[in-house]
Amino acid sequence: MKQNLEITIRLQLKLILDMFEKVYTHTKARYELELMKKKEPMARTYEFIKQICDAFPEIKFDGGKMCFFDESQEIARWNLQDDFDETSEREKNSRRGGCECCILI
Repeated sequence: MKQNLEITIRLQLKLILDMFEKVYTHTKARYELELMKKKEPMARTYEFIKQICDAFPEIKFDGGKMCFFDESQEIARWNLQDDFDETSEREKNSRRGGCECCILI
């Protein structure tokens, strides 16, 4: 017979105001440095996505699925959905389910 044992240890640290400010300043500086390292690639990616969407007005970017899609085809698929009943297999397959970037670009 096996028994699981769980132990929780809490460490309580009391800092004087001066020490707290030093720790806060150090942590804040490190966080800001990490943020700046991530911000630049994100801005370049956003600019690349914006250039594609500006060059091809029919192509949109889905931020949730992180992929490009053709807006007119998407509207047609949603309109096609109205023609089928809810249990139809064709309805389930008519929506964009995954990434279709390879088809568009």
